[in-house]
Amino acid sequence: MTKTFASRANVEKAYRELIEAGLTPSIRGIRDKLGGGSLSTITKHVGAIELEAREVELAKLMIFPATLKALSNNVDKVKKETADIYEDAIAEQQARNRHLETLINELESQLNASESAQAKLEKARVELEAKHEANRDRHKANEKHLEQVQLELARQTVAREHAETAMKDLTAKLTKVEGALAESQAQNHALELENVRLQTRLKAPAIA
Repeated sequence: MTKTFASRANVEKAYRELIEAGLTPSIRGIRDKLGGGSLSTITKHVGAIELEAREVELAKLMIFPATLKALSNNVDKVKKETADIYEDAIAEQQARNRHLETLINELESQLNASESAQAKLEKARVELEAKHEANRDRHKANEKHLEQVQLELARQTVAREHAETAMKDLTAKLTKVEGALAESQAQNHALELENVRLQTRLKAPAIA
């Protein structure tokens, strides 16, 4: 079905065609015949059409009381249909509002979860920086200790070298002293032998 613009003329045409077909020209029936259109616009046009029709009918009511009753019933029907339309629209709006509230709650939950995740990430970052700072301090302390150990090792190496040099000097001096002592002992031994010979010669009788 081709969609027709819900103008006053089109609504009135559809309204007349439904009546001619023996059907009740309801708001939804007119909308279906047009193939679409705003319910509120159709309701407004139908109200105007029926108001004009009532004015014509009212002129006839003086002669045709039965027509007045039928028109009154039709007006009641339109009122009921209009009320139903408004009730449906209100229910639809309430459903949309509930859906929006659900979406807002979901978004708030997601936002809270995101904020919680960000807080955890920030805490982890702070802890990591603290660990990094502690590691850096330990590294500096280790470097300083290593430097002190290296200095102490260098001092000990120099002291050992000095001690080795002194030991070599003492060994050389000891060797010299031992040589001198051996030479002195040899000389003493020679002197003792000479002394013995002299004593022997002195004790021997003189030759006449």
